[in-house]
Amino acid sequence: MVNARNALERLYTHSCDIYGYSSEKDEESGITNKKETLLYKDLPCRISFELSYPLEQTETTANSSQRVKLFVSPDIKIPCGSKVSAAVNGEVISFGFSGEQAIYITHKEIRLKPLEKHK
Repeated sequence: MVNARNALERLYTHSCDIYGYSSEKDEESGITNKKETLLYKDLPCRISFELSYPLEQTETTANSSQRVKLFVSPDIKIPCGSKVSAAVNGEVISFGFSGEQAIYITHKEIRLKPLEKHK
């Protein structure tokens, strides 16, 4: 299995930052707020994109949906609902709402929802 995992991890040509959320209580007001916390920085990964067909055609636009998967080491702990910012081919893409994880001996697969693209 070590050879299979090493071979798969050689395909990790992208890197990402993973942000989780923790609860923080304000002592003065007693209000609990969610705080974004960096869990992993420059994590080696692979992002896979898949477009859904057919396109949905309206009078003014054609819409398609995109399925995105994050592939990482099985040792990485990413809570559901985490935010992912990935460097993909020179472009930074932000993803949110990480889903349930498919856990294998060689890797984890996590579905992501695209948030925005910017250069």
